[in-house]
Amino acid sequence: QDTFRPEPLAWELKLTRYYRNDNEWDRYVDKAKRKIRIKSTGSSLGGSAYSIQLDCYGTLAERTTSESDGLGFEELTYRPLYDTTLGGTTQVIVVCATASIT
Repeated sequence: QDTFRPEPLAWELKLTRYYRNDNEWDRYVDKAKRKIRIKSTGSSLGGSAYSIQLDCYGTLAERTTSESDGLGFEELTYRPLYDTTLGGTTQVIVVCATASIT
């Protein structure tokens, strides 16, 4: 397992999700700090599995909504958060069979 720490001031995360309530809108209004984790797991690797995981911290900067076939969707844009009280930082964790990635 290797941990890579990119420059956290340059990222912007845009995601689209299905929603049933306005909880994230409330977080937009109060500018709440959010930890976002995106993880993709692949095939088995001994006792674990190949995977890539992105952890980042930010606040919701923009929100747009749309509807399709009676379902509500929202596009959320998160921007980086600088806060010395956070317990972590932006990081990408890769689990693979290769000892090193060059």
